[in-house]
Amino acid sequence: MKVLKILKQKTIYVVLAAALLSSCAPTKHNKLTIIHLVDVSDSAIKDDKFIKLSQDICDLLTQSLVVDDLYLRINIDSALPPFKDPIKIEDNEQIKSGRKNCKNNKPNSDKDGTFACPAWMRTIDILSRAKSPLNKPLIISQIQSNEWEFETKNIELECVNTVRSLAEIISEKKGKFVHLDSRDEGSRLNSWLKEHLLNYTNVDYYDESHFSNIQSDIRTLRFEALEEVDKQKK
Repeated sequence: MKVLKILKQKTIYVVLAAALLSSCAPTKHNKLTIIHLVDVSDSAIKDDKFIKLSQDICDLLTQSLVVDDLYLRINIDSALPPFKDPIKIEDNEQIKSGRKNCKNNKPNSDKDGTFACPAWMRTIDILSRAKSPLNKPLIISQIQSNEWEFETKNIELECVNTVRSLAEIISEKKGKFVHLDSRDEGSRLNSWLKEHLLNYTNVDYYDESHFSNIQSDIRTLRFEALEEVDKQKK
């Protein structure tokens, strides 16, 4: 009798564990669109610490991808990035290849200066007009330093409208907008973003624990996507 009781308890534990794992496992309902915006200006690519961190974040994001996720990297310099649809992840080999590219990729840029607003504007275009149906978005903005866009009031005002529009469209899609704090002590970007995006609950700023915070965001977004599907079924 004791043996049967123990076997029954073990069976219950196995079923509960399987149910817990399946609730977090990727399904067709919990796919993400991950867009990584990375500073590749002249000052950024000469900053070894920044390059190492951007490579590590790239590796973290690509290893977190699952089949049917959408992924895109957008380079930030002084020009408007071209429009591109996010890449659909087809298989695990594509994920492995993406991780290799992260470690081997040290960008070259002949563009002097960092203009974040054109990259944020392009991200709005992608989220609004991409051909592929978009999943819940996670947007990571990683900028080494930025001052140029604050020198002219008209440009700054336009930039405020742009970054707020981006936060709003991400909020509408129930996603997350993350800014990895600039490591340049002279940059106003960190305080500027916190000032103008103060009321947006889907925006976060990470100056440490980058990896655990982003991993937590990915898990949370996948879980929330599943919860939304369950509510629609009821």
